[in-house]
Amino acid sequence: MDRKALGLMIAAMTVVVCGTASRSFAALAPTTGVVANVDIGFFYDRLAPYGDWRQHARWGWVWCPRDVAASWQPYTLGHWVYTDDYGWLWESDEDWGWACFHYGRWDWDDDLGWFWVPGSYWGPAWVAWRTGPGFIGWCPLPPAVRWRPNVGLAFNGVDLDDLPARRWVFVESTFFDAPRLHDHLVLVSRNVTFLRESRPFVRFEHIDGRIVDRAFTARQIEEFTHRPVTHFRVRHVDSPAAMRVFRARDGEVSLFTPRIRRGPAGLVPPGPGEFERRQEAERAQLQERQRAEQLRQQERFRTERPGPGARAEELQRRQEAERQALQAEHGRQQRFLENRQFRQREEFGGRQARSNVFGGPGRFAETPGAPGRGMRR
Repeated sequence: MDRKALGLMIAAMTVVVCGTASRSFAALAPTTGVVANVDIGFFYDRLAPYGDWRQHARWGWVWCPRDVAASWQPYTLGHWVYTDDYGWLWESDEDWGWACFHYGRWDWDDDLGWFWVPGSYWGPAWVAWRTGPGFIGWCPLPPAVRWRPNVGLAFNGVDLDDLPARRWVFVESTFFDAPRLHDHLVLVSRNVTFLRESRPFVRFEHIDGRIVDRAFTARQIEEFTHRPVTHFRVRHVDSPAAMRVFRARDGEVSLFTPRIRRGPAGLVPPGPGEFERRQEAERAQLQERQRAEQLRQQERFRTERPGPGARAEELQRRQEAERQALQAEHGRQQRFLENRQFRQREEFGGRQARSNVFGGPGRFAETPGAPGRGMRR
């Protein structure tokens, strides 16, 4: 099959795959006010382009982020925002943060590094806190700490005081809600001092079906920072891509909070050689983001009015030019993705011809996240 024909096939597959409700992901429109329902395969496919799925002896399938610094830690690239609905919420700068900082738990392995264990319950940020004279710190809750509906957190023998010092992140309290929080994180060498001067705590509440982090009130943070805290409104969107388009701005933060089902037995993440599943997810992500950008443009057009001395016809001409420019840019993005995926498939085909080591992901758990049950080879 020549390159042009394969490119046309990929484009056609994009329409088919993204236009149907597939097993693990559907083309979710970036509308507001609707909570999507997806299975655990949504995590598997959508995170595959950004990291690797590995089998862990205790936790089953876990995800390891790719292309992060050796010094990287969870809940460091982003910032904290305050919402009346959910309390303090982590707004991540990472494309996959919609999943890994609001569902599941993080843990450390000397071989894998930081890895993420999927979970079913959305939270504003699954962290423990510390505070002391002039500082605030947080640490990812480990996988053994589970959320029980109508009960709260179950620690299952975990003592937060026993978490290693290097897992904690601290900042001088005056910078707690800074938009560029990473620039203000203190050196990890100071953690031993901060740990001696504080005790860990969590303060989650279940209010009207919402999990709320009440670690600090807005007034407490205002006393620390000596400036008013912005109360962000919540905008629910129906895709990760829409969450990226409608970033926190103008006092509003966008959230993607689907309900997570376990999924069919035997469901496994894409393996290293499963380019087709990875590329399907990548195409779906691009289509969702483009629809979200179109929606954002349409909303702005609806509220725009001609400036002083300008005529409505001039506004219409400008809006039409912008609409065509966005369509042209979306076409360029689609062509770029098709060409890149074609090169990836050619490269993979060449490697496959030289080696027979590209197989499936090996053993798997029939029930994701429950290793030891239903394992088969």
